[in-house]
Amino acid sequence: MNLIGHSEDVIRFMFGPKTGLTPAVVAFACADFAARTGVRGEVSIARLAVEQGSVGNAFKMNEADLADSLKAFCSDATIMSVSRINGEPHLVFKGDIKEAAKTVLEASYVKSSKRVLMGAI
Repeated sequence: MNLIGHSEDVIRFMFGPKTGLTPAVVAFACADFAARTGVRGEVSIARLAVEQGSVGNAFKMNEADLADSLKAFCSDATIMSVSRINGEPHLVFKGDIKEAAKTVLEASYVKSSKRVLMGAI
């Protein structure tokens, strides 16, 4: 996932987009984080990026990288979307957040994931 980089004798965590991290995995992690922290309906991408225990901290991704990954996922999904609320990007859930996380995870392991996501929730 390109989380750790090597530079001579130094090992460091790599920030930024991850080549092995699919938009679906990012979307699942964001929905799971939202469900576990009591989010109702929507969550700011800034919170997903910087809050302790958040997806951004776990995957070493900033707000812009998270937003790009979520927009890529949401372009084909009906269970969540990225919208601007008060000028800031938010991940908006259409239905139960726990079910959204479950659907994203299950769809990641199904051959026709697009069909599953489009018909979900």
